[in-house]
Amino acid sequence: SSYHAATQKAAIRALMTMPSASALSVTMPTGSGKSLLFQFGALWWRTQLPHACSLVIVPTVALAQDHERTLRSIPGLENSRALTGEHGYAEREDVLMGFNRGEIPILLLSPEMALGFAREEILTAAKPNHAKPAAAMGRLTTFFVDEAHIIESWGRSFRPDFQRLPALV
Repeated sequence: SSYHAATQKAAIRALMTMPSASALSVTMPTGSGKSLLFQFGALWWRTQLPHACSLVIVPTVALAQDHERTLRSIPGLENSRALTGEHGYAEREDVLMGFNRGEIPILLLSPEMALGFAREEILTAAKPNHAKPAAAMGRLTTFFVDEAHIIESWGRSFRPDFQRLPALV
C-alpha cells in the first residue's frame, strides 16, 4: 500500500516493465526495502504463470533463514524455502523437486548450492515446458542476487562461486 522510498517504487516499476530476458541492477541502502523486489516479483509472475518460480542467491545462512520466515507469512509465498547445508540429502532433494513442480515460489540458496547440488534442478526449471519431464511444471522466471554489493566490496577472492553465477544465468 506504500513504499519505503521513491527508489523502491522506481525499482518495482522497472522490474515490472523490463523486457523478457533482461537484467536489472538495483542499489539501495540496507533497510530500504529491496526484498520487496523478489517478493512482489514472485507474486506477480505467479498470477501470469501459476507455476512461476524465483531463485534468490543469498550470502549467508542467517539471511536465507530470515527471508524464509518472512516469506512464510506472505499469502501466496508461504511455501518458499531456504535450502542450506544444514538440510540432509533427502530433504534437499524434496525441496528441489517441489521447486521443479512449481510448488515453491521462491527458493533461497547460497551460490555454492546453486552451482553444486541444485544446479541440474535449476537448469531444468529454466527450460521451456516442452523440453522437460511432464511432472516438472515449475518455470524459473527470475534470478536474484541479494546483497550483491558484498561481492564487489569483499573482492574476487570472497566466495569465488559468486563470480561464477553469470555462467549459470
